[in-house]
Amino acid sequence: MFALTGEPISCEQYQGGLLHGVSFYFKNGTKSQSISYFQGHRHGSEVHYLDGDAISQEIHWFNDRKHGTTTFYIDGKPQNEWYYDGEQVTQKKFEELNRLDEMISRISRPQSAAVR
Repeated sequence: MFALTGEPISCEQYQGGLLHGVSFYFKNGTKSQSISYFQGHRHGSEVHYLDGDAISQEIHWFNDRKHGTTTFYIDGKPQNEWYYDGEQVTQKKFEELNRLDEMISRISRPQSAAVR
């Protein structure tokens, strides 16, 4: 999508009428954001840029909810926040919950058929 001046506003990918893939958004013709979508939901990384190049913020999404680290860059130094299923938590709490998810995932996988 372009402004009347010809500058880009957005470059979005769709599948089945829903945002799907990485979309880019621009301010004054300069890249300001890239956002990953999966079937219409933010899923993956969202990156905010200063002047189209320097990263000012990175957010991780899972099914349209913040999940994992969100990093802000202040004077070039990263400041992290941690999210689990949309709620802010400590890094330790995130790691504990993530380990539980992995254990549940392993338990709930179907066992391969026994060898006869």
